[in-house]
Amino acid sequence: MFFFEYPGGDNPFSNSTIQSSVTDLLGYNSDASIENNIPLLGLPRQEFLSLGALQMAEFPSGLKAHLGASDASISPVAPINEVFDRFFLSTVPQGTTTWTPSAPLPNSRMQPVQGTAIGDLQDPDSAEHLYLEGAFNVNSTSIEAWASLLKGVRLGNWAYDDPLGSTPVAGQSEVDVTGEYQFLRFGQTAEETWLGSYDMSDLGKSREFFRKGMRSLTDAEVETLATEIVELIRTRRQALSGTVGPFVSLEDFVDSGVIEGAIAAAGLNDAVRTDLADPLTELAYASSFLTQQDVLAAIAPFLSARSDTFVIRAYGDSVNPFDATKTVVRAYCEVIVQRVHAKDETEYDVTPGNQDPMLPTLNTPGNYGREYRVIAFRWLTGDEI
Repeated sequence: MFFFEYPGGDNPFSNSTIQSSVTDLLGYNSDASIENNIPLLGLPRQEFLSLGALQMAEFPSGLKAHLGASDASISPVAPINEVFDRFFLSTVPQGTTTWTPSAPLPNSRMQPVQGTAIGDLQDPDSAEHLYLEGAFNVNSTSIEAWASLLKGVRLGNWAYDDPLGSTPVAGQSEVDVTGEYQFLRFGQTAEETWLGSYDMSDLGKSREFFRKGMRSLTDAEVETLATEIVELIRTRRQALSGTVGPFVSLEDFVDSGVIEGAIAAAGLNDAVRTDLADPLTELAYASSFLTQQDVLAAIAPFLSARSDTFVIRAYGDSVNPFDATKTVVRAYCEVIVQRVHAKDETEYDVTPGNQDPMLPTLNTPGNYGREYRVIAFRWLTGDEI
């Protein structure tokens, strides 16, 4: 007969057969102490802001944390990360007439196209009426840019539920995580999954790692994670065989396991063990164990595999008509252009043999020809080049 140790409960072991009583259930405790209630899954309290938060959802595969998993980590089960390319969460309130497009959305980076009706924004095809401000290209090899993205969640002095606490209000206590950056397994119930005072036994350590549903990283840890992410992206680009080149989609990026590999290379989970000297005691299913899915829950709403805003610089000069070796004047300019939802309506040459599929196509759905609009222009000096 097999027995399993679990982090929490009146009895440290539970019979693997059908439970005979409620006390056999995983994580059950009868003393009503919060610290012994072990959260395993997060139930939504409100609408999600990130597709990455659906790591808790059960998909037909029945695989835990299927969405957001790398190809290698779940083989031979096929990944389902095309979801990140096919869908997005607009965070536009549904079923309400009080919200107006001029009001900020829960995801404040989502910006409605000016003049769009509420009904169009609430439609399943609302993407054509929304801009994503500050999208982040996953092909970036800037360590500073990745670090900035990963530092997006900062709780500062953070209040969590504590029946004996009194600050900032009765029933709460505070923990100071100022200067650190958080990744949440239970984003909507984080304040309920923190309290605990544990001994140094293996069971006590396990309870603490399972109980605290948030990882708080120092500035140095985030910088290391960003460095490892960039290193893996560069390695892929420079590879001579296998999968090479830039990521062509978010599915491609998530499947590659870049974030997963960077977490391992940075050693961020090396301490999430009951015995630091023994890797076999690693608690990979604990909520304190940082995963690729935890990181995606924080950054997925801002990711893109391509850019839609471009900086173009141009140069021109005029030479002396009597002496072509002498330049009379030089000029430099810079323009920022943005690819927008609208199709360009310019007709192209339909003569057989002259057709170019990359040219505009009369605003016909499904074809090439998005408009580029100039959103900024300025003259440059030679020193700025």
